[in-house]
Amino acid sequence: MDFGEEKFNTPLNLESLGEVSVDPSGFIDMSASSAANTPLRRKPAATERRARTISLLSISPVEADHAELEQALHPSWWTVCTARTLSAASAILEKRRFPVVVCESDLGEGSWKELLTGMALVGRSAPFFIVTSRLADERLWVEALNVGAYDVLVKPFDVTELKRVLNSAWCEWRERHEGSTRRILVKAAGT
Repeated sequence: MDFGEEKFNTPLNLESLGEVSVDPSGFIDMSASSAANTPLRRKPAATERRARTISLLSISPVEADHAELEQALHPSWWTVCTARTLSAASAILEKRRFPVVVCESDLGEGSWKELLTGMALVGRSAPFFIVTSRLADERLWVEALNVGAYDVLVKPFDVTELKRVLNSAWCEWRERHEGSTRRILVKAAGT
């Protein structure tokens, strides 16, 4: 799957730092540099930034959960929009479309299942729903997957697993969404 990473695989020559290059995640490799312990990030051009940004909605009553998710995803093409309540999340979902929603299992007010059920009514453009919990036991896994969640993630996040699940969900959402768009265009062209 191509996410436009080749745009970042260009060697840079910053004279004060010696020879450096940018890896696919956007970090500058300064291993040959005297300043190797200073992580720098090349600022992508405006067109690169737009093409690489994918938004997700994080729903949790705990602000530290949002910060943990943002930190785990930095740097990447993911941007995190946050909601602390189900009502706030519902209002955001009415205005914006997200390919992925990451929701804490213990919301206090309401249930993540209510939101997931409501999103399923949207149909093909519904986001993939990922449930998170510090106590992700077998009961939660069975319940979440039976109700239609895409996956369950244990907190604190394993960054590699988090990115794998999010990227997989986004790819499936994009394929489902683009596939339905292609079918409509083919049908329109054939009529």
